[in-house]
Amino acid sequence: MKPEKIVRLTRYLKRRGPVYPFDDLPDLDKAIIMDRYEPIDVDLRKVVNAAKTRPSWADAWQHSTRDRRLTDPVDAQASPEERLAVFQMIKASGDLPEAAGFYLVADQADFLTDCDLADKKAEDDRRIEESLGEYAQLYESRAWEEACALCKKKPAEWDRLYLGLLLKRGEEEMAKLYILDRERFWELFKEGDRFFYPKARPV
Repeated sequence: MKPEKIVRLTRYLKRRGPVYPFDDLPDLDKAIIMDRYEPIDVDLRKVVNAAKTRPSWADAWQHSTRDRRLTDPVDAQASPEERLAVFQMIKASGDLPEAAGFYLVADQADFLTDCDLADKKAEDDRRIEESLGEYAQLYESRAWEEACALCKKKPAEWDRLYLGLLLKRGEEEMAKLYILDRERFWELFKEGDRFFYPKARPV
């Protein structure tokens, strides 16, 4: 397993403790990782279970939730790219409120933009470490932190990367809205965020 793949799959990972339906000690074989996808998966599962006919995206979504127990190997989980493709299917189906589908895609594209940027910075860091030879261990990579900071430090550059990813993934209308009506873009984003996270939180 490549170390960089583990890093990429564990970004934004929040291990707030295992989730298990028992009063006694947790069963690690059933405990689920708490990360950016868990609250979303909980709501999507409710949508699938409540549907009179199985949604067209249900199988692909179910497959994307694989291997998310604490005992599963990290690299067996769905990649951010797979998750984005599934969220695009959900958005296109119209089975969720417009803002909820919009949020799934816009937020995952945001995350994937940071991932791609961090990957490039990590590659630069590897070259630096190789040049340092025996002193490589003294160099500390901050690729992920730097990638996340770009949005605030250089918003125009981050916007260009984000828009490029949206267009590459076929989200022309979303990219157009981001350019022409940023206020409406964030209105939809925040409304969709509240669908999955009803309690107020900073967006």
